[in-house]
Amino acid sequence: MQSFNVIGDLNIPPYDSLTVEAGVEIIFTGNYYFLVSGVLNVNGSEESPVTFTSDVTWQGIQFYYSTGVSSISFADISNTNDKAISTYYCQNVNITDTYIHSFSGNAIYCNDTFADVTISNTIIEDGSSHTYIEVQDTYVILDNVTLNGGGNTGIDFSGTTSLSMNNCQVSGFYDSGLSISGNNVYHTITNSSFSGSHDGVYVNDNTDISFDNCEFTDNYHGIYSRSNTNTTMTHSL
Repeated sequence: MQSFNVIGDLNIPPYDSLTVEAGVEIIFTGNYYFLVSGVLNVNGSEESPVTFTSDVTWQGIQFYYSTGVSSISFADISNTNDKAISTYYCQNVNITDTYIHSFSGNAIYCNDTFADVTISNTIIEDGSSHTYIEVQDTYVILDNVTLNGGGNTGIDFSGTTSLSMNNCQVSGFYDSGLSISGNNVYHTITNSSFSGSHDGVYVNDNTDISFDNCEFTDNYHGIYSRSNTNTTMTHSL
């Protein structure tokens, strides 16, 4: 394993790229951030993931006006104090086979109108009281994502874009497993479970959403819908 101690902020400039190979360990020695304005490719493997961590805390990986498609694969990200991964007005970001844990603030934060963010085969747990995944105006696809609670909300999704969830497990949140809103868009949730939260899913006003083959167990409310919603359920309980 190669290990690197980071003693300041990292920055990938626009149109530059960085590839991090399997088995690399990146340790932030202070409250630094990793800013990606170019392209980042993290190429870990199941046997040798790429590790991002800190002996104290650090500010996470920030995709900010990035100029190309980036990917994070087989990564272990921990000890962040703001947003473990964030996107803002960037190109597409693909996150797969990643473990985000022992964090405060958000695990993933997305706020832009251009990017598609795809998150798959990922586990997020041991966070603080903040929302684990917070999304505004970003097309997000979640596939086989597990959120083990501790915070107030698992996923807070809002804006003018749609959310797609398949084969996800969301459990143990004080407020909502999923809080969702958005006018004139349609959200689809399939093959997923929501358990052990106050509201498994909280559907805000004027929101269209469908559930297919989903389970809601051990919540105070399985689904809580506000006014003027179009909530449909098939093969769900």
